Amino acid sequence: MKKIMTIVVLSLALLLGFSVTASADDGSSFGASNIKIYVDVGVVDGAKNGKFYHLTPGNASIYVDDVSNATDITLRKGKFSPSNIATVHVTGPGWYNLPGVKKDASDYSLLIVAYGNGGTASIHGSVHDHRAE
Repeated sequence: MKKIMTIVVLSLALLLGFSVTASADDGSSFGASNIKIYVDVGVVDGAKNGKFYHLTPGNASIYVDDVSNATDITLRKGKFSPSNIATVHVTGPGWYNLPGVKKDASDYSLLIVAYGNGGTASIHGSVHDHRAE
């Protein structure tokens, strides 16, 4: 009887866990710390780092929690030769729309380009499968 109860409890836990993480609208985190800025530019390529997001047609958005330097974020599609879809210039925390998502796919990535006079930069936030209001 204990085995059956354990199986039932574990099954419910797995089911609830999957239902919570399946919602793309909750946002998937992104971040880059200690971006080395060489000759005024530092780059982090999500596709090269294997960090991909699942998005559906319509408009995607990002929420930036913190950013230390002016930064451009480009939404890209494709794992091996990604195509640029939309770019936003981030100057501070808040919502930024990334229009142009035309296919339901799991191969979207972010290209982060930070600007400055040497040193390092950082940015952290989340990618969302909806337009920011």
